[in-house]
Amino acid sequence: ALDAADEGGFKLAGFILDVESYGIHGHYNDDICYCDTCWADFLAMREIEGAGEVEPAERMMWLTQHQQFVAYRQWQEDEWTGILAGIAADMRGRAPDLLLGNFHYFDNGFYRALAKGLGTADAPALICWESPTYEGGGLDVESLATYFGNLGAHVAHVPGHWVGRTTPDYAAAHCYQLAMATGGYWLFTSTTLEQDWQKTDPESPYHLPRPAEEYWAAYELTNREIARSLADPQYVSELNVDLKGTLALPPVPANGAGLAESLAADGTLTPLAPESSAIHEGDVTQVRLAGIWLVRLAEGQKLSGTISCKQIGSYPTNLTWALLDPEGEQVASSLVALGEQGAIEVTAPADAVYSLYVQAGKNAFKVRLDAPHQVLREYLSGYLWVISETPPLYFYVPPETEEFTLFLKLDAAAENCNLKIVDPDGGVVVEEENARGAFEVQVPAEMRGKAWRLELSEPTEGVFEDVQVHLEGCPPYYAYSPEQLLVPGP
Repeated sequence: ALDAADEGGFKLAGFILDVESYGIHGHYNDDICYCDTCWADFLAMREIEGAGEVEPAERMMWLTQHQQFVAYRQWQEDEWTGILAGIAADMRGRAPDLLLGNFHYFDNGFYRALAKGLGTADAPALICWESPTYEGGGLDVESLATYFGNLGAHVAHVPGHWVGRTTPDYAAAHCYQLAMATGGYWLFTSTTLEQDWQKTDPESPYHLPRPAEEYWAAYELTNREIARSLADPQYVSELNVDLKGTLALPPVPANGAGLAESLAADGTLTPLAPESSAIHEGDVTQVRLAGIWLVRLAEGQKLSGTISCKQIGSYPTNLTWALLDPEGEQVASSLVALGEQGAIEVTAPADAVYSLYVQAGKNAFKVRLDAPHQVLREYLSGYLWVISETPPLYFYVPPETEEFTLFLKLDAAAENCNLKIVDPDGGVVVEEENARGAFEVQVPAEMRGKAWRLELSEPTEGVFEDVQVHLEGCPPYYAYSPEQLLVPGP
């Protein structure tokens, strides 16, 4: 590449290594190497005899049994560091200002070696981050400085920003603040900026909620403000603002397929118990990925509530929410960072059923609203995705319904839940341990036009985690009490 640059008469700024193996199973190979060359070199270095014939598949076990595994792992990390340092020195010998770095995905020997080998005190390695800054969050620079300092690695952090996951105004301030706290910022991806924003699929990673020109203008503003701030330490940028709670981006798929039909149907809902003013104060359902809450509000009525976002595994996505009126117009929206709780404070502009759309990537969340008439709706995918926690849920069986079917979808073999379906008189109609699949229920005439109860709980076997719920033959709305229920109007 350096030869090609010389021949073409241009200068390469640097190389960033992305070791993700795109298009193959696994994507990342972070295993320790047990090849014959590594094995022989390690045995020679440690002056170990009699282990040369150990087969590759048995070498990890041999190292563990002989108390050599930690030493082998450290030796290999040191070897990688030395190789990479030699490569970096050769490249900088030709191009002294060349920038070198990598995407630091995991904490293992290979990634530590990249950080230590590619960076020097005079030329730090650029460590490019995806999580958690990709979708509007911040970076704990202080903790990272301690971590890499303990490794003896010379690095500069460069957090990433996912184009289109925030509004242009937010993007400008977010990238500016990231850069001023670290070594810069980078964008994923330039492909996004080539899209027709009005035609992209809202669920596509290249979706733009606003025209590309607005994003280009935002990043140009970011770069100007960075340059000005670096030139004048006393300068106070217009982008140095408090971003928390200011993200104004409706969650996917607020403009996607199914929204218009959903709003039309949901807008006809009326309270089952219009005289009730009770506010639910007990436990609430923990939902995964995305959810819709429908709330009946009168003009001038204030809606207050909280939304908390819980990380599942290592997924980095923050939570976004948007409150929409029956026409799909946004009334309010915001972001809630992982592990935090956000507030909802809205005054209804008109009598209507409002839709609260919540999107959290693959993470989980809880919503608590102080409205007496509200329901949790199955998402546009056709399921309510519950994870680990839910109180009993009430649903409405219309007067014309003679039978309905409850579907429980559990993808993992180790995941189960115990199930109860209870009629309005308290009779248990279905009771199943470790339930999954379809459950058909015949509805007597005297039990129609009333609220039934669904109970999901810890299984006898396995774990209660991801459970997707779908009702067929009944409206897809769930509440924490019969009085809360909203039901289809005439």
